[in-house]
Amino acid sequence: MIKRFPFPTITLLWLALAALGSPLAAQTTTFGSDLVDRTYNDSNSGKLYLYDTPSGVTGRAQTFSFYDNESGSRSITPLIFEKLSDSQFVLRGVGTTRSTTGAGAQSYPFGLIAGTDAMGPTYTFGFIDRIVSYSGGTLNSTTINFSGGTVDWDNSAPARWRFANGSFNFDLGQTYTVGLELYASETRTYSAQLTVESFWEINVRGNGTTITDGEIVPSAAKHTRFGSVASSLTRTFTIENSGPGLLSISSITSTGENASEFFVSGAPSSVGPNSSATFNVTYYPSTGVSTSRATITINNNDTDEAAYDFVVEGEKAYPATGSLWTAQNAAQANAWFSVTYGGGQFVAVANDGTNRVMTSPDGVTWTARNAAAASGWYSVIYGKGTFVAVAQTGSPQVMTSTDGITWTARNAAAANRWRSVTYGNGLFVAVSEAQPLLDEAISLSSHKPTAVLLADRKLAAM
Repeated sequence: MIKRFPFPTITLLWLALAALGSPLAAQTTTFGSDLVDRTYNDSNSGKLYLYDTPSGVTGRAQTFSFYDNESGSRSITPLIFEKLSDSQFVLRGVGTTRSTTGAGAQSYPFGLIAGTDAMGPTYTFGFIDRIVSYSGGTLNSTTINFSGGTVDWDNSAPARWRFANGSFNFDLGQTYTVGLELYASETRTYSAQLTVESFWEINVRGNGTTITDGEIVPSAAKHTRFGSVASSLTRTFTIENSGPGLLSISSITSTGENASEFFVSGAPSSVGPNSSATFNVTYYPSTGVSTSRATITINNNDTDEAAYDFVVEGEKAYPATGSLWTAQNAAQANAWFSVTYGGGQFVAVANDGTNRVMTSPDGVTWTARNAAAASGWYSVIYGKGTFVAVAQTGSPQVMTSTDGITWTARNAAAANRWRSVTYGNGLFVAVSEAQPLLDEAISLSSHKPTAVLLADRKLAAM
């Protein structure tokens, strides 16, 4: 009896593209018994065999290997089983039938033809000395007969193989029970192995909720939307690795127009198998920027999500007292006299210049607009969905706009030096400097304005 390397082997191999400087791509686990010449060769063909001890990893069956230096030209088909308990195994997958060369150790791609080649920690493998095909949703045979053999075996310890006895059903989902279809004792060691390739799988969570790779809409629930921040705010994100291999993190970056406002810290260099790690993003809002955005990218060795990225967003919170001010550039160097807000934007008017109106959605970036005329515009207000401006010189001395961009000239009640306009109680009210008195003139303030323009509740009547 020949006994060489009798103990079962579990080999871990790291596949790396070292020459190209690439990160690790996958981990392989080979389990089963050593591929050596053993004393015996099965005399029965069609019998089913399985390795009793699962691999303990998650992945896909890649390579089936066995040793046969006697038979030649005999058929052998690799199988995948799920071990439900110490006494029950379920057939989950069937590979491609191979013909042994009889030349010793041989390896072939598993070549799935039915079921699944995906394996969990409780999955193991086996084989059948028979040609197997799959069509119409079923395997080619439901009953096993005996007449020959293939893989070398002996009685060396530890014997971890079981084999079927007698006739029984052979189909996906079929359960094989020790003491019934399978022999109760483990007395044999077969020269066969299976190699499983395992991948790592990245997932990222914010506030306990998954952030999808490529997510561009920030969410307060996922902590990717930081909200209104006065000085700084730190959020913690979790990187999960659901695979059996080591997930390598080469870098975590913040990019985009406002990248400098989102600072990454505590980035891990790797995440272990079926484990997690955290990193932080701190938002430091800049003055003068109302809304800031950046893209956070986790560069890793996941095979299909190597650049896992998502967008973060925050807003600068200004003190309610108005004590903090920031200088901004106007659209033109005009004598700007008045500004108001309404309809989602700021509108300012000027007493001189080429374009005497400018608008801005945020008070930071301004766009020059054409006024209704080159009058000396002095005051502007928003009410009832309409902007109204009055002028102290020129003609016309009133103009209106529903959007702050396109303006329409209106006739004032008199050619006075109109200095201010406001809105309230459904009315627009304007006052002017001393001019020829109007019948309806009243005194409204300490400088005693001498004229008041009362606009009808319907702006179209102005």
